[in-house]
Amino acid sequence: MLRSLVGSEMCIRDSALDPPEPHQSSLLWFHGLADSASGWEGTMRHLQQQIPHTKILLPTAPVRPLTISLGAMTTSWFDILSLHPEGPEDRDGIQAALDQVVGLVRGEMALGIPAGRIFIGGFCIGGALAFHAALRSEQLLGGAVVLSGWLLEQDAYPNALRAQGLPVLCCHGEHDATVLIGFTQRAVELLEEWGVGSEFEALPSLGHTTSKEEFEIVGSWLQALVREAEPCDPPGSVPADLPSAPETCASDLKQQASAAIADGDVPRAIALYTQAIAQADPSPLLYANRAAAFMKAQPPRVNEAVQDCTQALELNPDSAKALKTRGKAYAAVGKWDLAVKDLRLGQQIDYDEDSAEVAREAEQQFAEASSGQPKPKNPTEGEGEAQGGKQVPTNTSASPGVPPPAEFMQSLLGDPELMRAMQDPEIAPKLQDIVTAVMTNPMQAMGTVMEYVNDPKLGPLIMKLMGKFDEHAWTCIDEVD
Repeated sequence: MLRSLVGSEMCIRDSALDPPEPHQSSLLWFHGLADSASGWEGTMRHLQQQIPHTKILLPTAPVRPLTISLGAMTTSWFDILSLHPEGPEDRDGIQAALDQVVGLVRGEMALGIPAGRIFIGGFCIGGALAFHAALRSEQLLGGAVVLSGWLLEQDAYPNALRAQGLPVLCCHGEHDATVLIGFTQRAVELLEEWGVGSEFEALPSLGHTTSKEEFEIVGSWLQALVREAEPCDPPGSVPADLPSAPETCASDLKQQASAAIADGDVPRAIALYTQAIAQADPSPLLYANRAAAFMKAQPPRVNEAVQDCTQALELNPDSAKALKTRGKAYAAVGKWDLAVKDLRLGQQIDYDEDSAEVAREAEQQFAEASSGQPKPKNPTEGEGEAQGGKQVPTNTSASPGVPPPAEFMQSLLGDPELMRAMQDPEIAPKLQDIVTAVMTNPMQAMGTVMEYVNDPKLGPLIMKLMGKFDEHAWTCIDEVD
């Protein structure tokens, strides 16, 4: 269902995704800078499969001049004067955006949805707005999701805090060069000081964007909170006047386990994940998280990690975290063929450089095992020495002629069309397939490119994506061929 709202300070175009099941909860989602509601519809429809009773509202920010971009006109919830949380802020614009959020929350409550079943979230500036609105809400909302966001008007806290018992999930890419991960980490520390419980997930190798793995985390977290809007224990299992202990709730156990991992207490994390799994209907992500904890144990508990990942994949065959964790587990015990298979599939769903490094090692070991001889060294290790009369260029990237991963990912950030495509669950895996092929084996990458280049949706995007790579990368490949 789409609708239009007219007015310079209101949304230009909103999208509302009605739930496939009876409406019992609502999620308000606020997009990032220079984006719109339509850019998130595909991602949100995919998320809605995990929370089918939840209506999702996707407002679009007004078009306004942006100070940080020298007055360029773009969609933004308020003006941005600085990208540092302690820098100057557009407080009038923030208040206007906050008033709009309050209006949307009241609209859902007027439909009979309790405040405790209304969730709010967003990405980048949208995440900052969701954070701000949820912490200052007069009614305690069901929870707030903050992806690559930051805390607005920090100097007003803790006096401005209204939502003492608000559940908060913060996720941030470790390679985000636009909104630094330290901003979110500091916000989480402040929340803890103020008595607000929060869960923080750092995504390795992720820049200023989102990923399928990140939304697996979001979906699992929201799914648990929607269930726990009612008592954690089945009706009749405890007297009605005795509230369930917080530690018996799966989401609380998972939060404690994540904190234990951050503190380096792996045995405690494993025990907490095990308690959470003992609750009804454990999610694929919960199994994958325990598997990752098993791999952090000393020594790694490989067999148990493989079993958990297999269980997660039976529930969700597209769980990128389960595939990559199982691939790393197989690599740890020298099962290179199985490691290569899982890591390739996981990387196609959700690329990250850490897993790509393990995949490259697994592929080399598998090739050596198959041939019975050690694989020849990469010619680029010879500092550009001549081969067959040709000078082979030296490259510090993972593969010959390919730009370094951080530089390549940074070059994508400025392209809204590619960013929207990477958030579309139908298109993103294919683009990630191409990226993985080029980053891991550029000599064979053209086969993957040609597989998709005639697709009417993907063709133009592929050409743009290929343009992000250094021209000499493809020249180098042509010369070697």
